[in-house]
Amino acid sequence: MPGWRGWLRKLGILSDEKAKRIEAIQKRDGISFGEALLKDKVLDRNGYLKILVTESPYPLATPGMLNSVPPGITNILSSDLAQRFKCFPLWVVGRRLQVAFLDPTDIVAINEVCQSSGMEIEPFCCHPDDLFAAIDATYETAIPTSAEPAEPKKVVQVSKPDTKPKAAKEKKNIFEKLKLFQKGKKGIPSPSARNDVDVIASKAKQSEIPASAGMTQEIPSPSARNDVDVIASKAK
Repeated sequence: MPGWRGWLRKLGILSDEKAKRIEAIQKRDGISFGEALLKDKVLDRNGYLKILVTESPYPLATPGMLNSVPPGITNILSSDLAQRFKCFPLWVVGRRLQVAFLDPTDIVAINEVCQSSGMEIEPFCCHPDDLFAAIDATYETAIPTSAEPAEPKKVVQVSKPDTKPKAAKEKKNIFEKLKLFQKGKKGIPSPSARNDVDVIASKAKQSEIPASAGMTQEIPSPSARNDVDVIASKAK
């Protein structure tokens, strides 16, 4: 059965020189002859479909057919297979799976889909844009529809919230106050106040400031916090 080379030569579109160039692209990129025609811009997408419709024996998959495939049918092909071979399942008739291909002449793609599905494959042609849109809407990753690279995703830096417990900060403040009082006993006016500071110091040995508070010295116990406030008032 004639393929792209025969159809394009018949229409006067493909010279021997162009054919060699397309074959080189096909071999280099590991793609079909039809996809290489699009890549080298020998045909635009509309012209590509027109030749398939007018010259090839493959039936046309319309946008309506591509957009109304039940999930049970699309699950027959994996996302990787659909994107790698640029194909999309349409319907099952008995043991025959109808599949739209970017290049319905691609024997390698047809054989891979046949082995993966375990079914006989009936290839359909379709417009490249319609095919890519169907694959994009159904499977996880979009097929690039142009030669332009995709815009890189922006990474947003999120600052971590301060998880230091409020209790640790409170303990640190109490310790600082106590330290200040012990350092400046001479400034405390009454002897009773000085005795109270000593009591507070002994109570302070009941707990420790955690490492997250940035200190390792001992701090007052909860019962000592009230005494610190009393001392502060007496120190005035």
